[in-house]
Amino acid sequence: MISSRTQNVIVWTAVGIGAVVAVSFATTAILRKRKRGKVKRVIDTVLELQKPCVRMKDPERVEELVCKLIKGGPKKLQVVTDFDHTISRSHLNGKACCSTHGVLECSSLIAQDYRVQAEKIHEKYYPIEIDPYMSNRRKKYPYMVEWYSKSHAILVNCGIKKRDIPQLVVESSIMLEGRLRVILRDAARTYKYRH
Repeated sequence: MISSRTQNVIVWTAVGIGAVVAVSFATTAILRKRKRGKVKRVIDTVLELQKPCVRMKDPERVEELVCKLIKGGPKKLQVVTDFDHTISRSHLNGKACCSTHGVLECSSLIAQDYRVQAEKIHEKYYPIEIDPYMSNRRKKYPYMVEWYSKSHAILVNCGIKKRDIPQLVVESSIMLEGRLRVILRDAARTYKYRH
């Protein structure tokens, strides 16, 4: 008679082996399709990019970018996504807090010329972003892309270096939203444990 603990170990080992076999078969199938010419691009293997709601103006450019991301690996990937206070607090004790983009915009390391240009761009596009009568994404989206592109272009010309970022953060009023600090800490621990 096998104990229930041993049975559990056997079951979970079988499940693990089954999962590895399934992933191996799937990988082999994809590689075979690529060799046969059915799958010629990496983006054709990304399910999220195959959804009917996804539109690509230039699939070859998307393919090029995805391949660069893969080639660079996670150590070279940096993503700034908090321009709208998704992960940072908007206010603390009645005072406005910076978003991640605000950290850059409010820094003493940033030239006054940048602030003037950024404010002009903000004055033009922010009313579009919050316009309740322009709720159609198709109408609003091109303006938001234009806003981001123009803001990014003038920021790149400021000459901020990666080594300046810690000072920018210390000088700012950015505050993480609620439990995000705990979530990020746990994610960092998990990453260190796995690598």
